[in-house]
Amino acid sequence: MLRLRQFAVPVVGLAMTVFAAGCGMTGRTAIPAGAQSVASGNRELMYTPDRRGTIYVYDTDHDKMVYSTPVQSGDRLQVNAADNRITLNGRTVSETKISDGTNLKVFFDNH
Repeated sequence: MLRLRQFAVPVVGLAMTVFAAGCGMTGRTAIPAGAQSVASGNRELMYTPDRRGTIYVYDTDHDKMVYSTPVQSGDRLQVNAADNRITLNGRTVSETKISDGTNLKVFFDNH
């Protein structure tokens, strides 16, 4: 029993470290490599996907993920930096502070 515990504790600790590191991805590293840049600017951005996937709103100036969500074909994403508001299909989904003039990019991944 002691031998099993000596083996199990380090394995569980390693697994928790790997899991936590994966969950802690922020900024550009949180966006899948195959995601396409579909909109960019520093005021108002809009995007309507033609298929199901995930949208990522990324602050390029501060390497920070502002918002991400799964979407369906035809969903309408609107980012209004001046109002610090992101809407999806007309419903406010985020009111995260966006610094004035910050450059943003919207990425879409359908995998």
